[in-house]
Amino acid sequence: MAFDVRKTRSGQAMAEFVIAIIAIVIIIAATVEFLPVFLENIGLLKEVREEAGTRALSAETGVVTADRRDEFGFDIPGIFSDDKYTSGHFSEKVYMPALNMPIGEFVQIPLVAGMTETLRYSNRDRTSEFVSGLLAMDREQALARAKGTLAGAGWVAHEIQSDDAVVFYRGDRIAPSAVAAVHAGYADDGVSACITIIARTAGGL
Repeated sequence: MAFDVRKTRSGQAMAEFVIAIIAIVIIIAATVEFLPVFLENIGLLKEVREEAGTRALSAETGVVTADRRDEFGFDIPGIFSDDKYTSGHFSEKVYMPALNMPIGEFVQIPLVAGMTETLRYSNRDRTSEFVSGLLAMDREQALARAKGTLAGAGWVAHEIQSDDAVVFYRGDRIAPSAVAAVHAGYADDGVSACITIIARTAGGL
């Protein structure tokens, strides 16, 4: 029996052509069926973000959320017989801070009696402040006066202390709402103490 190479090659080429056509049809069908699902998912994301943004603008404080869930389904005949592969749900949740939510606790360093301030700086958000000045007394007395002034303004002395510096906090000791530090150094005139105080909201910018 003779073996015709030309017919064999022709049959192989035809088989490959048919397989390629089938693959192209499957790809086109999948694209056509899945495109609406993809567009619907994009629309859901847009709606959730718009809703969260609207709530954030109207809320006074806190963090607002928007949560949506939607079902989807598509069909590619002859490819997936089980609908668990062609149906399901997608969801989107967005967290947004309220527009008027404060960055942190406002801080203000009180005036230390008898101290001549040489510098005082506060940032625009009032979440950080720095003060430096001179007290006509020795360093230990100046530090004690600054400590008493901060304690009278609601600051609590932390156990982190040294002979020339003290750390303060507000709120919870483990998770404070604001922190401050006082340092007493020697001034250039030899008779005064230089007091430096810095305070800021915990986690503030």
